[in-house]
Amino acid sequence: RSHWSQPLDAGSIPAASTITNTMWRLLLLTVVLCSTQIVLGQRSDLQENIARQIEQIKTLPGDTENFQVPPLATKGVWPVQELIKCGMDAIPELIPLLADDSFTNSYFSAHRFPGDIHERLRVNRFVIFVIDQITDHQFYLPGKPAPGTTADPNLPKTIKELQDQVYSWWAKNGKRTLLERKLDDVKDLEHPNRFAAYEWLGKSKEEAGRLALERRIDTLLTGEVNSLKQSEMVGCAEALAKIGDPKSAPYIQKVCEHLSYWIYMAYRPIEEGRGGIGSNQISNLFSAFHSLSSLGRKSEALSRLQEIGTKYMGEMELSTQQEFLRSMEAANDWCDEERLPGLMLSCCGAPFGSRPDGASCCPLR
Repeated sequence: RSHWSQPLDAGSIPAASTITNTMWRLLLLTVVLCSTQIVLGQRSDLQENIARQIEQIKTLPGDTENFQVPPLATKGVWPVQELIKCGMDAIPELIPLLADDSFTNSYFSAHRFPGDIHERLRVNRFVIFVIDQITDHQFYLPGKPAPGTTADPNLPKTIKELQDQVYSWWAKNGKRTLLERKLDDVKDLEHPNRFAAYEWLGKSKEEAGRLALERRIDTLLTGEVNSLKQSEMVGCAEALAKIGDPKSAPYIQKVCEHLSYWIYMAYRPIEEGRGGIGSNQISNLFSAFHSLSSLGRKSEALSRLQEIGTKYMGEMELSTQQEFLRSMEAANDWCDEERLPGLMLSCCGAPFGSRPDGASCCPLR
């Protein structure tokens, strides 16, 4: 008898479930292979596009007076913008190019003491600019500190350190939202990134941003006092004013009182000992009170500024008196509906024309 006529052993027939599982595995493998080919193809296209734009950058002629912003285009060719359009996916491909220090046909020109600068730009100057624009975060090429300054210990000292820094940032932030990244930047080691975060969070008006800014003010109010920290406090206060939540008023008030205290320390009686006069002291003071005014505390802000002027203008140098008076005039403009009498003060702290002889002692009159 033929073997075809023999009865089949049921155990030799593959189960339907086994066949189905095998088909699913094959289908899944096919999908994975196709997806891999698509990803590899996209990456290859991205690499080719980046290489093409870099070659155009090398021949891009132009001059810039801003060392941080290289020439962007010529004759309708926009290689820098094309690279920025590639987005976060381009960062891993751009990182190796930070080591490309070959010259381009573009120059940085500036008039500076003791002589003019005319310096040819390198490829990595364009690459770091593109990375900064894509990430909305500032990185720095290694370089020598300016004369009379010390090197920032947080900045990379070599290209390898910079590459590692950018890659670490991308690995952490490449898939995060801009809000999440800006919340992190509030505590960044470099103050330009912190100030940019304060401004962005103020414009975004997000609740998470408000809370982060309020916490930042409390942090800045602890420890040593310096001009940078005070400017950061004001940056946070201005951002909170843009968000416009009245719950932030007590935090802005803390900044106002802190700055008022250091005005007192700078101009109190000499026999009591005086603190140093910080840079931007007057402008920071008025900016903080302007933020307080923006949250509905207008009368309080103007009254407090009037009190400070009355007490301390007579102790200020002429140029500082003039700055205070100009700022007070502006304060009346942004709070015109609640203008208080006698806010325009003379250098002796009294309203204009209030001397017994009727003369004004103000240096601006």
